[in-house]
Amino acid sequence: MLTTKEILLKNYTCKYYIDILILIYYFRRLIEDIMSECGDAILRIFHSNNLTYSSGMNFENLMDIIQKKNDPESIKVLNMV
Repeated sequence: MLTTKEILLKNYTCKYYIDILILIYYFRRLIEDIMSECGDAILRIFHSNNLTYSSGMNFENLMDIIQKKNDPESIKVLNMV
């Protein structure tokens, strides 16, 4: 038989786990929405500027490049993010 403390801990852990699963689900949906709307434009930006994550590229660098390009596709990507 579980003690009250063990039951409360088990329920808390279960709720915490479910919250994490919900957050992961919404994050995945957000990424899917962004990629379905702007995936081609993002890939064009990566390829036209020879960007790779292994070359030290980060989110701030990507945003700078998008702002400098200032074409309709880049603006759409910028507004989406």
